[in-house]
Amino acid sequence: MKKYFFNTGSYSLLFFTSIILLFVLIIDSTYNISNCTTISVPDDFQNIQDAIDSTSNGDIIIIRNGIYKGIGNFNIDFKGKAITMTSESGPNFCTINCEKQGKAFIFQNGEDSSTVISGLTIKNCSITSSDDDAGGILCYSSSPKIENCLFKEIVGYVIYCSSTSNPTIKSCSFINNRGTGIRCSSSSPTIEDCIFKKNFDHKEKIGQEGNSTYYKVYKGSGVFCSNSSPYIGNCIIEDNERIAIEIVQDSSPHIIDCKIKNNSQGIYINASTPTIVKCTISHNISYFISGTYYYGGGVSFRDAGGYIDKCTIYENGADYGGGIAVYESKPEISNSLIFNNYASEAGGGLFIKYHFTGGPSANISFCAPLLTMQSMYVLHLPTLLIALFGGQF
Repeated sequence: MKKYFFNTGSYSLLFFTSIILLFVLIIDSTYNISNCTTISVPDDFQNIQDAIDSTSNGDIIIIRNGIYKGIGNFNIDFKGKAITMTSESGPNFCTINCEKQGKAFIFQNGEDSSTVISGLTIKNCSITSSDDDAGGILCYSSSPKIENCLFKEIVGYVIYCSSTSNPTIKSCSFINNRGTGIRCSSSSPTIEDCIFKKNFDHKEKIGQEGNSTYYKVYKGSGVFCSNSSPYIGNCIIEDNERIAIEIVQDSSPHIIDCKIKNNSQGIYINASTPTIVKCTISHNISYFISGTYYYGGGVSFRDAGGYIDKCTIYENGADYGGGIAVYESKPEISNSLIFNNYASEAGGGLFIKYHFTGGPSANISFCAPLLTMQSMYVLHLPTLLIALFGGQF
């Protein structure tokens, strides 16, 4: 019979060593927690920047009810600290008013999700440098957590995420700003449970030459993505002057369970491949303005791919493709309801234009009501234009 021998002394030593290490870890953790400090503004410090400067990682800053403005309450830099800043009673009672002297917060030192701001109203911010165009918050190679905040009356990109910034932006409202709610540039934030409403265009003067004045236009939109792959979930984007979500330059966002209503255009996609699932897209209208025809009131694909699945797209309007316009693109559209959309020129429900030889086309399946081609126009070879007239389908 084979015998097995165990070195019980070695196991006993290992057991007691593990117990000692666990005890040390518990003591160390308790020590760190007990060393976390909670301070308040204005009880302990008169302005927010001074409060941040005094903190260490793990500390908490409570902002008492009131309005905060002036030196130390704009262009606030977290300086890489892993701290939590929260209001005393929520955004209805605590406001940072930048008085158009700059942005509210700057994250540029690699902050991550352990840096948190919560429960603030942030207003009257403006662009002070053409370098970043950030109006309210700049995230540069940083990924803080921003939650339960109200942004209003801000000029420029309200939150600008650039250079691989991946913040979490949750339960925030972007209302009545002069520019875009969130811009993603080479960044992939998580945007959940947010509202983007009544944001309008803004023209910023950037130069003068003789009698000519030059302006930069900040579009009144919801979210803008360039070379980015954000997650946009359960958001409401409505009543904005421009496009609800603009997706360009090799972006691959996931847009899930969103309501997109009453904007000048629902979703515009160029050279990108978004995934759009379980969204309701309605009442977005884009018609002929100043010599320009508009394609895709609900969704517009241009030199793009991507996926639309389980969406409801209705009562949108454009010159071509009231519901969806597919221009030199090859998206996949499935399991969706597309109805009561209108076009002033062609393609109430769906408009497709592509090169005949080797060109892309849409892959459409299991959509209702049943899409049927009612007319086809060959404009000039090798171009084939398919117009599906479906204000009625």
